[in-house]
Amino acid sequence: MRRQLAQVLWWFFDSPLGMRRYLDTVMETAGLYHTAGFNDDTRAFASIPARYDVWRRVACAWLAGMVIRGVIEEEDASNMTWEFAYGFAKRSYGLEQQSARSTR
Repeated sequence: MRRQLAQVLWWFFDSPLGMRRYLDTVMETAGLYHTAGFNDDTRAFASIPARYDVWRRVACAWLAGMVIRGVIEEEDASNMTWEFAYGFAKRSYGLEQQSARSTR
């Protein structure tokens, strides 16, 4: 049952509107810097770039809306965009300590 619920929730957020609902709901209480950015558990390896592109676009549009409403400054939004796309996941999975040579 728990696995089925996880799959339902995954599909619920696996769309531009679902991602937007997630950002509107979770970020208010959890905070931006308590997330891992984009996570994908897809088994379709070829779909990851497209799904990641959708995430980046939705996250950037959400941040742009925050700038327009005066919640955050444009420079902060720029830094947050980089974190959403790269920094959060890298730190969450402990990849910042590894160099390209150590993975060979």
